[in-house]
Amino acid sequence: MLNVVPVADLIRNARCCVVRDRALVVMMGVFYFVLIRPQQRKAREHSELVAALEVGDDVVTSGGIYGKVTAIDGQVLRLEVAEGVEMLLAREAVAELIEYASPDDDDDED
Repeated sequence: MLNVVPVADLIRNARCCVVRDRALVVMMGVFYFVLIRPQQRKAREHSELVAALEVGDDVVTSGGIYGKVTAIDGQVLRLEVAEGVEMLLAREAVAELIEYASPDDDDDED
């Protein structure tokens, strides 16, 4: 005996699959714009920061160590953390560049 599925049931099941697939595509789009894209932007900014490091820059490492770059040799940099105390670090260990405000930038002029 053959089981014959009514055409209406086939159409109903097809619509269900289309709605489910659309929801999956929308969720993937939300994940991309909320999670993946900001992380890629942050990684690109960090790569630009690391590439732009120069001798004399004041930096903070990912471990929270503050210091001044005294030498750069490829992917290794020498960081002065105190007078006469230097450390060797990977360039990628630099978390951010510190820019001090100059005295000329005061907005307290009355």
